[in-house]
Amino acid sequence: MTLGGGFVGVLGGRWPGVLLVSAPAWPGVDAGGRLWPDPLAVRTVTGFFTVLADVRVIGGLTHQAVGGRSAGRISAGTVSRLLNCSSIPATWGTTAVHLLACGVPGDQITQWQAVWQRLRTQETSADAGRARKFPRSRP
Repeated sequence: MTLGGGFVGVLGGRWPGVLLVSAPAWPGVDAGGRLWPDPLAVRTVTGFFTVLADVRVIGGLTHQAVGGRSAGRISAGTVSRLLNCSSIPATWGTTAVHLLACGVPGDQITQWQAVWQRLRTQETSADAGRARKFPRSRP
């Protein structure tokens, strides 16, 4: 049985030219047989970071190894800060490079981006709602 894979896209912005390539595998399983967490099951910001940290562990990588596999695009410190955030990053790039460096298949990276966008939108809407409910007081 032949399973498809191939070119998914190219990151732009801060990491121009980073190719996202899907590995030939069943959904959630890469060519090395690793079973990746399903990003579409993530419902909360806390869940996003918990599962993102699980990805690194499943990949068998240290923060430093993720930085090394990113070809210098992110450092071990950046990986640590990313995995210890309490709010969704304002930009997608660091998360994408982290996932790519951990070996996540390209089709799942696309799913991760959809989850990131959904949570980012929810977080932004919640922040706007809090601002309307509790307007800043003037001195």
